[in-house]
Amino acid sequence: MSANTRLASPIAAQSTCGCAASTPLKDRAALNTRLAAIYIGKAEGTLKNNRSLGITDPPFVQDGRSITYRVSDLDDYLERHMVGGN
Repeated sequence: MSANTRLASPIAAQSTCGCAASTPLKDRAALNTRLAAIYIGKAEGTLKNNRSLGITDPPFVQDGRSITYRVSDLDDYLERHMVGGN
């Protein structure tokens, strides 16, 4: 590589890529079905069964055959199902 060749730094690339760099990581983090089930205290089969029945709570992201659950959506799900509280 010549001395005149510059590689874009990751920080510069993030600011010009149009991605949601200002979005907190928690809102972008996603878990697979197994980890999402553990996170909310459900069986993995329950989440799979709910999806097959058209139940979209908690909401999920489907990209082809890949299913992920955003951590922020799982947190919202837990808040909506809170009984009692403060």
